[in-house]
This record gives sequence, structure tokens and C-alpha cells, in this order.
Amino acid sequence: MIHELKCFPEYFQDIIDGKKTFEIRLHDRPYQVGDLLALNEYLPDTDSYTDRSCVVIIDYMLNDATYCKTGFVVLTLEDIARMTERGIYELSTWVAGLKALPKPKDIPNCFFFLGFNDIPTSEELKKRYKQLAKTNHPDVGGNSEYFISIQKSFESAQKILKEREQG
Repeated sequence: MIHELKCFPEYFQDIIDGKKTFEIRLHDRPYQVGDLLALNEYLPDTDSYTDRSCVVIIDYMLNDATYCKTGFVVLTLEDIARMTERGIYELSTWVAGLKALPKPKDIPNCFFFLGFNDIPTSEELKKRYKQLAKTNHPDVGGNSEYFISIQKSFESAQKILKEREQG
């Protein structure tokens, strides 16, 4: 799977130079080891993109609540061109291998955002929401935009679970 993402110029250049080999991202998509990230240099001040982009592969993924803030994931990255140059990958072998990869799970992003890798039960969803709300509510120092995203994801997830129960 290919994920197209914005990348600020200072981080983008470090990724190009091989200095930055990780990304800390909201876990709002079904990231998996072996997925590609198409990083597009983005200028937040003008809300526009430059003409620079690069493609990296997710080499390792850390999504453990012990080490990551809830709702976030750490992705280690490897530039495909550098891997080919160093002889780690033959590009043709990698491309041929894509055909053999298992299909990604079809899980709506709202579940990933809430920290699930599979569709939870209704009880699991409510429990996770309460945990997230308790630690991320603006009244206890949480970010209000992030809290609203948690609420919206919870509402979307509840709707999906109800539709599955009915259908």
C-alpha cells in the first residue's frame, strides 16, 4: 500500500540526506511494514507543496502504548534508492515481491486512530474511548483538536459497529 503524506521542508531534507530514518505519525491509517510512504514536501505557511517528493519503505513499526503516545506510531524508514545502491535490495526483486504480499486488512481508519489493528467489540471500543478521553481531554491538559478527532473517530467506529450488527 502507498500512503501519500505531507512532510515539512526541514524534515524532508533530513530524510533525503539519510539523517532522519523515522517518522512519528498519527496512527490514522493502516500502516504496515513493507508499505510505501510517498512523502511530499509541504509548506505550511502557504498551504502548498513544492515539486519535491520521495518514496521510502516502512522497515519497522512501533505501536506500543508503553513507548508511544496513544494514537501515534513510530515508523522506521529506508529509502528504496539507497537500499538498491547498497545492494540490500534488487529493485526488480522488490517489485516482483509486491505481488506476493498479503492483502492489507480492510479496516476503517477510525479504528486505527483509536489504536486498534482489528475491528474491536463494542465493549472494547467503549473502554478504549474512555481511556483516551480521560487522558486527552482539554480539561486535563490535552490538545482540544486531538480530543475532537478522538470523539469523531469514536462516533464513526460506533456507527460502523452498529451497521455490522444490523447487516
